[in-house]
Amino acid sequence: MEKTPPHDNKRVINIPLTSISVNRKPLIDRLENLVLVVIRQITTGQLPKIDNLCSNTMPEESVECDGDNGDDLSDVTATYTEEIHSGEIGEDGGINQEGRCVVDFSHKRGKIKLALMMTVAAKAHKLLIAGEYQTKRSMYYELKGGPLGRFIDQQSITDGTINNVAKMLECNTWELGFITTAKGLVSGDLQLTLQTGETLNCETPGGVLIPQINPPITSLKSSASSIIVIEKDAVFQRLLEEDCTHKMNCILVTGKGYPDAATRKFVKMLIECLAIQAYILVDADPHGIDIMCVYKYGSSALSWENKKLACPTIKWIGIYPSEVSKLRLQKIPLTDADLIKLRGLKRRRYLDNHLREELDYLYNGKAEIEEIAEISLSFLTSLYFPTKM
Repeated sequence: MEKTPPHDNKRVINIPLTSISVNRKPLIDRLENLVLVVIRQITTGQLPKIDNLCSNTMPEESVECDGDNGDDLSDVTATYTEEIHSGEIGEDGGINQEGRCVVDFSHKRGKIKLALMMTVAAKAHKLLIAGEYQTKRSMYYELKGGPLGRFIDQQSITDGTINNVAKMLECNTWELGFITTAKGLVSGDLQLTLQTGETLNCETPGGVLIPQINPPITSLKSSASSIIVIEKDAVFQRLLEEDCTHKMNCILVTGKGYPDAATRKFVKMLIECLAIQAYILVDADPHGIDIMCVYKYGSSALSWENKKLACPTIKWIGIYPSEVSKLRLQKIPLTDADLIKLRGLKRRRYLDNHLREELDYLYNGKAEIEEIAEISLSFLTSLYFPTKM
């Protein structure tokens, strides 16, 4: 990563293509070997079987670790669960990373799963050879309109299949050519240059969409001193109206709730390239804290991608559940879904004492960022952020 002398206090950082391009040849070889193994099993009269270390590919509340249901196809389209021959439930309700998942194709559920995995593998092979990308949403509609369409009634099935193939190949889903539809926004003193030569000025009113992984960013220019990640788009827009990016000399980012891979990768790139501190503001509720954990520690559902996406240095600045009473914010009772999420959070081993204490405060009620923003005009920009940062 090459840093050029600053002009007008702006740093210009060039990002070598070698650090962001995908080495496709090894992936193509692994894909072909995977298919070859399955073909050999079939031609020698064996039932295809994939035995590998894997982690959960579905949301933690959806994980089921039951036995085989024989010919019942409803489980395939309803939950897309794995056949678990060993392994244990992890601290967040998912299948433990060290657990071994054996996908057994001797049952109808397994046969459908084989067909889905081989179809996705074939598509990934084409994308890698052509050097192209396809959104997961587009892949869902492609499968939905094909011969396997009757087994796919929700996008999570397609996403789960893509995740499984990526896990088997020990790569990230975007390295296979599958990306999500862009949704994150960025605003502030930041100029991005893409491989195509296109330049994005992030000081555009309302923010600009965070670029997808393709085409890659080749350089960035900024004089910002910090990054603030905001959970919600509504709060992000309000901060822009308060001129937060100029008053705080910061770059604002929002993933609009749970962030996609492009947003997380973008935040990590900004932290590493600009060498500035990043902060995150989320709701004082179980889902807000979980979103903070996704940015800081990574996703439990896609644990093998965390090395390239997690931002361990990002600092959580609120809203702390312990602040709700002090700031006289409206307390909202936790729902059943909140309590399930809260119990899952408390089982995670990586949480520090401060975070565990804050989770305990949630039993008294939750609060939203909007509540603290309504205390007074520019409260976040003028008082809350300066105090926390």
